[in-house]
Amino acid sequence: MPPDAPPSTVSGVSGGSSSAPEALRPVGAVRLLSAFTAEQSDPGRFYSLLARDSIALVERHTSLAGARVADVGGGAGWFTGMFRERGAQCLLVEPDADELFSHGEPGQTSVIGDGYWLPLADASVDVCFSCNVLEHVRDPAGFIDEMIRVTRPGGLVYLSYTVWLSPWGGHETSPFHLLGGDYAARRYARKHGHAPKNLFGQTMFPLGVGPVLATAVVATVADPKSFRSGRNFSAWIGIVPKQHSSGGKSRLGNISKQGDRYLRGLFVAGALAVIRYAKIHGTKHRPWLTALLARRPTKVAAIALANKLARMVWAMMVKGERYKEPVALAA
Repeated sequence: MPPDAPPSTVSGVSGGSSSAPEALRPVGAVRLLSAFTAEQSDPGRFYSLLARDSIALVERHTSLAGARVADVGGGAGWFTGMFRERGAQCLLVEPDADELFSHGEPGQTSVIGDGYWLPLADASVDVCFSCNVLEHVRDPAGFIDEMIRVTRPGGLVYLSYTVWLSPWGGHETSPFHLLGGDYAARRYARKHGHAPKNLFGQTMFPLGVGPVLATAVVATVADPKSFRSGRNFSAWIGIVPKQHSSGGKSRLGNISKQGDRYLRGLFVAGALAVIRYAKIHGTKHRPWLTALLARRPTKVAAIALANKLARMVWAMMVKGERYKEPVALAA
């Protein structure tokens, strides 16, 4: 990533600018979802908006002026172009040559490479970025470990991907992927006369929040025993309700939101995925969740489940145990 790197063929602007550009504003979910519906026919509109939205989120955590960035699996360079527009020196690493050349000749700071073996030295970049790639790899944990390897201490690893149990988890086969990936692929082929671009079990995998959440917790919590209990750990994350006492009675209020914002978001996202799956396939393994959903709104139930998941994670880390799936109740 030399300072005199040529401009990106996508953005048409040079990188490494010394002047601080005006702050980016996130595009927003509504515009992104609208553009996503035409992603196959008009990829330029969708990916340019996604790039702007993603880089705006990155800049909430670090300045990009002069930063060394690796864009892993960045395709035709939409994200790389925006990074360079924001003053960063960005290397695009893309495994698919057809994807890399899909919008013309890529810049000299682009290489064909594998996300499992990045062509970068240890701790050599300030930001390692990956968007909508993790659900397309067979070994997400290995992919994440490699991103961490090349990022300097105190740097930023940015991972954004589509959770399988989200409404858009099946990409172009959504929302029928929620009934099974193979079924959704067959239905898509019958309707459109050809197989989907993202083939279930080959180039797209049912990825949940687990790998990223586990990596984030291990990276953030050096010593889980520093917390006296699972409740203290959950409170540190910020998903324990505030308590209000009056007349000898204790009432639970909203969550404090005073803990680790990133971990809290991952735990809540995981809880929402569990609830979405439970509503479709049933909750024999978690009868308490069935009872909770019957008397509380989904968002309230998600916070309660996130709290429970955080306590379970703390217990597993302290005891060095693996997760044990609860036994389903007999019908």
